[in-house]
Amino acid sequence: MENRAEVIQHEMEEKRASLTDKMETLEKKLTDNLTAVQDSVTGSVESVTEGVQETIASVKDALDVSKHIQEHPWMAVGGAVLLGYFAHGFMSNGSPSFDNLASDGGTRTKAPEAPGIMSGTFREGFQNLQRFAARSALDLVGKALRQPANGEIGIHLANMVDQLAAKVEDKLGDASKASN
Repeated sequence: MENRAEVIQHEMEEKRASLTDKMETLEKKLTDNLTAVQDSVTGSVESVTEGVQETIASVKDALDVSKHIQEHPWMAVGGAVLLGYFAHGFMSNGSPSFDNLASDGGTRTKAPEAPGIMSGTFREGFQNLQRFAARSALDLVGKALRQPANGEIGIHLANMVDQLAAKVEDKLGDASKASN
């Protein structure tokens, strides 16, 4: 019987050793899998963090007005001229104004005549200068918006600027014809 007890004890030790080996193998596999998952998550987090930081940097760069003015001074001058032109037209109820850019069904009133120096040839030359300034400024804005860095939204905005430029040019041409 002692022999049988020794055999059973030996078999139990072999089973215990086998289970210990299997547990160690399972633990190693779990540790390896956990490490791989942890590396994957860490890589994903780093990738997302970099993407967010790049997006924030590009938005800050796009909204840096002083940098854009330094890089594109003529566009800034043209934009300022155009803004001044529209502000003058809007505030003085003269032509063209923002209201005159919309279709008004032919009810638009003629701009009041300016006395003295704004009559005749000088007025025509001034209107030509207004058309040139407006068209040049809007062309510069359109070109800047079409830069590859602005992406698809830049192209969409540039198309809107082109439509505005065509309307401004039409209205300035109409105002010029009406004054002659």
